[in-house]
Amino acid sequence: MQSNLVLIYDVVFRPRQVFQSFSRAAPWRLALGVFILSTTLPSLVFFAGAQHLMLEHFMGLILFVELAGSLVFWVLGTGVYHFIAEISGGEGRAVSLFSALGLAHLPHLAMLPLFVLAGLLSGALQTLWLAAAACAIWGWTWILYYYAVKEIYQLSGSKTVLVLCAPFFAVLFMGLVIVVFFAVSVAQFSLENYL
Repeated sequence: MQSNLVLIYDVVFRPRQVFQSFSRAAPWRLALGVFILSTTLPSLVFFAGAQHLMLEHFMGLILFVELAGSLVFWVLGTGVYHFIAEISGGEGRAVSLFSALGLAHLPHLAMLPLFVLAGLLSGALQTLWLAAAACAIWGWTWILYYYAVKEIYQLSGSKTVLVLCAPFFAVLFMGLVIVVFFAVSVAQFSLENYL
């Protein structure tokens, strides 16, 4: 138990050193537990504070969909990042990355006290506080993602940023292709109707 607490502390405050050790033994069970807690607990606190939205009838369904979707994205994201890191010249194991990315969600647990503090604020200040907290938590998570990919695959900083951004560029490119395709189709259809 103590080694798990030390590992959690090291992931949050010394990610570079701890992610280097994941090439030998990856704590995927701990990562799964942390991921489930960091996904469900902030949602439960949000639902407790947002009872005026009348979502209590759907809370179980919403939590299930959120957890299942998050798990799917975690597994798929690990596969995509592993593939991109491998073709970028990195050498690492997918299970190490899986564990590291799961543990990289630890900062999401910091949303619990931040939600409680937000409850003490009112109006626009509450919204501003939650927005700033969410940006800080996501930034911290992406820094942990960066160290996870960099240290597990022994990539340079620029290659690591490229590995992390490649899926977003691919989705953006596909979206652009779809928009251009529909724009050309609509323009051609409109042109044929006028002729």
